[in-house]
Order: sequence, then C-alpha cells, then structure tokens
Amino acid sequence: DDPSERPTSTELGNLFSEILEKLYNNEVDNNVMRQLKTAIENQKNTSKFQKQELFELFSHSSKLHPQSCYMSRYIHTLHGLNDLLEEIKSGKSSVNIHCIDDETEIQN
Repeated sequence: DDPSERPTSTELGNLFSEILEKLYNNEVDNNVMRQLKTAIENQKNTSKFQKQELFELFSHSSKLHPQSCYMSRYIHTLHGLNDLLEEIKSGKSSVNIHCIDDETEIQN
C-alpha cells in the first residue's frame, strides 16, 4: 500500500512496451493469450451489465426525495466563483442555498 513502492510511469511504460513487443512477435504463451481474451470478453460483458445497471438507476432517479436539495449553476471562472460566494455571504444572492424545492426555477 506504500505509494513509494509502486512502479513509476516510466517503468510501467517499459513493461507495456515489452508486452506489446512480445504480442506482436507471437512470443506469448497460448495460456497467456487465452487469459487476455477471457479478460477482454469479461470487460465487454461487464461494461454491458454496468450500462444496464446505470440505465436502471437513472430511470428510477427521476423520483426525487422531497427533502433533497440541488443547485446547479455554471461558474466559468474562479473570479465568478469568488463573486458568487460573496453574494451568498452578503445575502445579495437570490439563490436560497439551504434548499430549493423542485417547483422553484432559477433564472440565470
């Protein structure tokens, strides 16, 4: 778990280069190739499963909890963020930061 014991990006790059070279030159054991093909197939199947799971999750998420709060505003610069924070602190902002019910519409 010690980060200092992990390989560097250069070491990983060299390792991947060696593996690719062996794959390109057909120097890899058939057992290794079977494992790679199985891993790739599992990744494809997992991705399909995860996509389906996410779809189901988001299709149910349209029902919001009555006490949930959400505020979405585009802040294009750090300067804009500082201005917004100052407005909120001073009470000049029209946004209620504690809770916005789902019937309230924010006009930008």
